[in-house]
Amino acid sequence: MTSNIALHLAHSFAEKGFQVWAEVPLKEENRRIDFFAYNYPEGITVALEFKKSIETPQGNYEDLKRLVDIHENGVCNAEHRFNNQSLSRAEPKEMYGVVTLLSAEEFADWWKHPKNGDYTPNGRSARDYRRIGKAIDVAGYRFVVPLVEYFCSAKSTGDKYRFRRAAYALYRECDMENLKEVLLENP
Repeated sequence: MTSNIALHLAHSFAEKGFQVWAEVPLKEENRRIDFFAYNYPEGITVALEFKKSIETPQGNYEDLKRLVDIHENGVCNAEHRFNNQSLSRAEPKEMYGVVTLLSAEEFADWWKHPKNGDYTPNGRSARDYRRIGKAIDVAGYRFVVPLVEYFCSAKSTGDKYRFRRAAYALYRECDMENLKEVLLENP
């Protein structure tokens, strides 16, 4: 499902004049960003990380930390090119974000509205949820979008659907210092 979301996002970004890449190698060895879009005339950079689930929050927490690292260290430079492109032509306006799939209602409520400083979803106890909740709270934009997945196979009889949600949190340049502070503080 995350591949389908990435495909739709890539199409939307391309229609707006962005060049789009998937799995872009970072400056460090063996690290990649899931989705990267760049608009040369506008100097806009968009870096996104995707997760299939937030049931195990460690991966989502690591993605948020990776966004801070990318913000501080960049994605690539003239010596580290990808797809015959270099990003050194303009001073970019930057946007960072995470996109994850939510399977349970309590995650959707938590993502949209942290409750009076309680940054942990109902019924969940992993410490990374609290950190993620605080990180979501400092995002410039966040939202949850309903999804309907259709399952079809040669053996299936009738239509089968699964309802889930896609959640995103986007951080503008001005949000990144707050994100860094939240991720560095103790749980």
